Amino acid sequence: LDSEKAYPLAEAVDLVLKLANADFDESVELHAVTKKEQVSGSVKLPHGTGKKQKIAIFNPEVEARIKAGKIDFGLLLAKPTDMATIAKYARVLGPKGLMPNPKNGTISDDPEKAIERLKKEVHYKTEKKAPLLHLLVGKISFGPEKLSENIQAFIEALGPKQLLKASICSSMGPGIKLKLE
Repeated sequence: LDSEKAYPLAEAVDLVLKLANADFDESVELHAVTKKEQVSGSVKLPHGTGKKQKIAIFNPEVEARIKAGKIDFGLLLAKPTDMATIAKYARVLGPKGLMPNPKNGTISDDPEKAIERLKKEVHYKTEKKAPLLHLLVGKISFGPEKLSENIQAFIEALGPKQLLKASICSSMGPGIKLKLE
């Protein structure tokens, strides 16, 4: 492994898979430097991330759990008509990033349909004071094809011209630089 060399995507993914040797199914992450600070959005990965996300749809039962301080979900979906009720809990949900909003697609007239879409979608955002992105793109168990497709989907969604540098790594493995075309 040459730490200075940038590898084509397929070769880099193969290297990540070869160098992953932990006793668990490691996550594969993409780290990138963008041209601009404050880049954010979401991308639908063709094969998801491999991470189970607990999604709740706002209803009286979920409202009672929020009121009791038992927040056991990672994403909250709501109908537009529920927003007046949810606004009461903005102080609790807001800092945790759980407040439903139209930008990230968590306000929907049909929350059940939105769940399927959101399961494969990943939100990305650069760090506060630096143009750095960190994104989970899959698990080692996905294999080279699925990982390559997920990484390619992200690069296309962001726009290859927006990336200055990128590297991929497994949870416990070294970073491998990507050659950006």
